[in-house]
Amino acid sequence: MLTDGTSAHIEQNDVYANFKANIAMGGYNSGDTVLLRNRIRESRAEGLFLLDSGYCQIHANEITGSNDGIVMVDSSPLLLANDVCENARAGVMCTGLSFPRIERNLIAHNLVAGILFRDESVAACENNKLFNNFY
Repeated sequence: MLTDGTSAHIEQNDVYANFKANIAMGGYNSGDTVLLRNRIRESRAEGLFLLDSGYCQIHANEITGSNDGIVMVDSSPLLLANDVCENARAGVMCTGLSFPRIERNLIAHNLVAGILFRDESVAACENNKLFNNFY
């Protein structure tokens, strides 16, 4: 968990089976965080949870088997070349005033939605592969 005023470079970890979010972050300075080539899986809540996170980079991760893959609230991450698959609800959920860039991701086999936009969220989405999601 990265709280207000903190950031990290998180690379090549296996993070799984946590009760809340496997990785949670947000607040001032969290935009400097990089998540690179991690296996993030089987959380009872979110694989990744971002709250008030600026421009963090989430690149080449496997995010699978959680309730939701990635949930962002009032955040603007770069999601690049991730596999977000087989989550119980949404692969990616954008809520509040989120403005992510979602590029070259595989988002598949999520039981409710591949990418779900709520509230006033808007995204730039390019070259993603979305399939076998309910919506």
